[in-house]
Amino acid sequence: MRTITLYGLFFCLLSIVGGCVKKKNHPRKDKASALLADAFVCEHEARLVDVPIPLGACPVSRFAKQQQTTPSQLLGYTVYYSPEELISYYTYEMERLGWDQIVQHEGTEAVLVFNKPKRVAIISLRPINYAKVELVLFVSSLD
Repeated sequence: MRTITLYGLFFCLLSIVGGCVKKKNHPRKDKASALLADAFVCEHEARLVDVPIPLGACPVSRFAKQQQTTPSQLLGYTVYYSPEELISYYTYEMERLGWDQIVQHEGTEAVLVFNKPKRVAIISLRPINYAKVELVLFVSSLD
């Protein structure tokens, strides 16, 4: 029984990690832009030290944007958790990191809004299919 459970756990981890692997047959120009996007995401993740990112999250480069008018970050990920699991995760983790939840909306898309003095975080959970969610993080200063 224990071996079946271990094989099941190994298969789940392998399928999550396998979904994050990038294709290697990009033209040279696409490789350069992908490297720049990855560097951008890493830089902005480091700035969001007080906003958790779930284990196994795969960055989506089209969301990697910095607003010019305010010091804000917009990052997107594909995650293999249900919206309910992510709502529970963010409700707990954001409170643990000192954020106050001010809005929670659940519908076709779930939206969570948190604030700290002089900062706001908006977390959007957009289901893609039964096992995959697009997670969009927007964090901005209120100065």
